[in-house]
Amino acid sequence: MFKKSWLFLILIFIAACSTQPEESIQTDITGIITAINKEKNQILVIDNKKKKDITEKREAMWVSMDKNGELIVDGSTLTDHTFNKEILGRKAMVWIDGIILKSDPPQTFASKLIVE
Repeated sequence: MFKKSWLFLILIFIAACSTQPEESIQTDITGIITAINKEKNQILVIDNKKKKDITEKREAMWVSMDKNGELIVDGSTLTDHTFNKEILGRKAMVWIDGIILKSDPPQTFASKLIVE
């Protein structure tokens, strides 16, 4: 009986650690793509966190792809990092590579970008 209990606990632990939903992985910014700058090949991502009150401004950031970055749209990795209007209004999960430029809104490069 004791051996079966340990085996059951080990199996639960392995199952819990083996897969992690994409959304639970810590991103640098997660939000909605609200604009595309074709000239600079950037997307504007506005975070989708709930505001504490009406005066709190939502965080926005212009995101470009790093030349070695990974762009995943609808589960497929794309080699062409050109943004098109089909991704407007969709959810984006961004991992930042390096610095954030202090413009308004800030600008950065993504080492990984997932568009759902």
